[in-house]
Amino acid sequence: YAESSTLKLTLETAYATAILVAAAGNNSTFMGPCSIGCKPFFPAAYNYVLGVQDWPPPLTGYTNFDSDGPISTNYANLLNYELIAPGTGIISTIPNGGYATLTGTSMSAPLVAGALALYAELKPDDSKELMFGNLINTAYPELSPSTGSPFVDILAAIEVVPTPKLAVLNHILRDTINNQNGNEFWEPGETIEILPLIKNYWGPTEDVRVGISFAEFEDTTKATIVQNEIQIGSISAYASLQDLFQTLKIQLSDNIANNVDIRFDLTAWSGPDQEYLSNPTEIVINVKNSTLLFGLYETDLTLYPDTEYLVSGNLAMAENTTLTILPGVELYVSDDVTIVIDGDINAIGTTDSRITFAAENNYWNGFRLANGANSYFKYCIV
Repeated sequence: YAESSTLKLTLETAYATAILVAAAGNNSTFMGPCSIGCKPFFPAAYNYVLGVQDWPPPLTGYTNFDSDGPISTNYANLLNYELIAPGTGIISTIPNGGYATLTGTSMSAPLVAGALALYAELKPDDSKELMFGNLINTAYPELSPSTGSPFVDILAAIEVVPTPKLAVLNHILRDTINNQNGNEFWEPGETIEILPLIKNYWGPTEDVRVGISFAEFEDTTKATIVQNEIQIGSISAYASLQDLFQTLKIQLSDNIANNVDIRFDLTAWSGPDQEYLSNPTEIVINVKNSTLLFGLYETDLTLYPDTEYLVSGNLAMAENTTLTILPGVELYVSDDVTIVIDGDINAIGTTDSRITFAAENNYWNGFRLANGANSYFKYCIV
């Protein structure tokens, strides 16, 4: 489970001339990500190594597994296990000239490696990426009628005719168009650019297109879709594509309240007739409609009660500065954010006009006062 940078560099070099196959491990561990108890197993988790599991985890009781399959992943570096092969009770040679039945993904992996040597001999012109796509898409789309399992099917992978299989993996949001502030907070009236990252899990296509629409039951008055479709070029087998110039665009309405979510669906397809349309991927844009406070302030700052404030990122008051918060101010703080005071803070409310510090959503990290900082709080609600 520990990642070796030396091994990683070696495998990246080897990938240029070799097909890499690795066992997924035998601790009945979910790849994840999750908060507790899951972790990827290396090198099987790398997306250029065919990670081999046994099937199914509840019955075998030992195999590590990737429950969302070889296409979906929430890891930014696209970690996945790709294949499933028999690993329970496999007959093998043992030292001193005997045979025994052994169990583990260390039995699954060599079955796959041997079969891929045959594949490479029969179809030497196939790229490794096309091979990955053929293997995955002949095993996972439907359970095999004969075995009732998603085991790798080498014959099907050799004989299949590949077609594109597109998915929206991730996206970048930008608020720099039209000379906007580029602070990466999505504010009323702004035009937001959306740059989808597309993964092709099978055959190549020359014309990848991406579209955006409101998610089901979403309130369409919250925004206007300015650019609902873009054409981003060609994509090879089992490759990724992201265009940094052609972008989907939405414009946020002027009157959205603070901390409102707007949900959209992104889809990808091939050509003008929407062939090989992907399943929709939902994205959420959270709108901030407050005076945003974040970063380092090197001059005095005063907050007034007639303004709604949100500390949207870590806020620091430098030495020899004063943060003055007048009676009646309501100051909200985003999750996991800290207010650091190296100078002074004066938060003096009154019995009739208290000052409120509150989490925008769930929690915040409070104040951190430097040595020598002067803090004055009175009639405050935290």
